[in-house]
Amino acid sequence: MLRRGYASAEVIPWELEHPVSLPTTGSRRRTLRAAELLPLGAVVVGSSSRQAPTVLEAAVAAARPAASGSLRADSAFVRATGLIVIGEREVMRISVGPARRQLHHQRSVLELLRAAQPSDSVAARAPWPVADGAAGVADWSLERRLPGAEPSPPLGNRLVGECCDFLVALHQAGERGKPQGSLLRAADVIASACDREHARALRDVAHRLEAGLADLPRGFGHGDFWSGNLLADRGRLVGVVDWAAAAMDRLPLVDLIHLRLSEQRWATNESLGRPLVEEMLPWAQRGGDEQARSYCRRLGFEPGPERLEALVIAYWFDRVAHELETYSDRSEPQWLRSNVEPVLRTLEHDDWKRRLEMTPILTPRPGAGR
Repeated sequence: MLRRGYASAEVIPWELEHPVSLPTTGSRRRTLRAAELLPLGAVVVGSSSRQAPTVLEAAVAAARPAASGSLRADSAFVRATGLIVIGEREVMRISVGPARRQLHHQRSVLELLRAAQPSDSVAARAPWPVADGAAGVADWSLERRLPGAEPSPPLGNRLVGECCDFLVALHQAGERGKPQGSLLRAADVIASACDREHARALRDVAHRLEAGLADLPRGFGHGDFWSGNLLADRGRLVGVVDWAAAAMDRLPLVDLIHLRLSEQRWATNESLGRPLVEEMLPWAQRGGDEQARSYCRRLGFEPGPERLEALVIAYWFDRVAHELETYSDRSEPQWLRSNVEPVLRTLEHDDWKRRLEMTPILTPRPGAGR
């Protein structure tokens, strides 16, 4: 930057989930945390004259009239979808480029949920939208700030139980959605990253699952329900944030499967494929656990091992497709080897093929989907 003639240049290190210190905000210098000393990313800012407001400063200035408490541009955190500003009474999200799609989706799905008049157990824990707007190349939104703090795994039985209660009430909010070929669409997304033979096998499994699960109730689902998106206070669930993957036609149980699997992955810091194949599928084949069985029965269906196994695979379709559509690096060979190939090998195994062809839950039932 200096060689190109800029009068000054500054390197701003950043890391996901950590504050970013911007020189233009006038914030006091602070001691960097260990994770910030070796950042994954950095931005170089060059200046040849009086610097104009940053996108962050412009967005915060635009949102201040709608906020009921203070907003400070020097308190931003970096997330995968943009910047987060934790205000006194609101949380502000700022996105640029493709990430704006997730910002708009979160706002619209929360408005749909609010219009459905969910139970108090859901309404009290949702970050309802307050305002939104644009500032230059960025879009921003304000949402209600919820109490509590992110719980660290492993989650206690009481907190997991409250999560189950929340997910059942969320799924039941509003009118039940009808099957809309979501697994077929997910299979197409994953198939686009695979070779022709694997793509054909994926679509075949998706067709069987879509038909076999057609009688299950569809409803509201969060889409990324794990401890990093939960807020707790003294072991009680008080908030659920980050609704960018939410939808109103979700299969049941997939949010709880994601919570269980994410807790295991958090402990081992590994990819999705191995724990899904070696831990969650055996869990399903054993009939799950009491919380999963209670969840299913409250939504009106019996959670037999075959049905649980089918829902685990359906969860995998949904999750991998979401990751491929959201993050540009997910189509790289290393990610596919860890998250897709172990499951493909399982789906192509003769034992699995026989279960897929012979198990009643994977065969359309009379009147399914009506």
